[in-house]
Amino acid sequence: MNKNKIFKKFVSHELIKDKYQLEERDIPNNVTRALVSEIPIIKTIAILVDELENNQGINDITLYNKISIYLNKNI
Repeated sequence: MNKNKIFKKFVSHELIKDKYQLEERDIPNNVTRALVSEIPIIKTIAILVDELENNQGINDITLYNKISIYLNKNI
């Protein structure tokens, strides 16, 4: 499964859509667009998927730190 499909599965899940009040028009079609989204949950999921797909050697702590830095700067 490619990263765009993985991203769409996560962000299109009813729990995510309901919790963050996302409409279909808010959800980018691919990770590249999601990485520049102004919606924090979309960008966060895109970062996770992108890092896990592109950097399979990344450890949990590094990934956690990357997400934490983004969230602390943007929320």
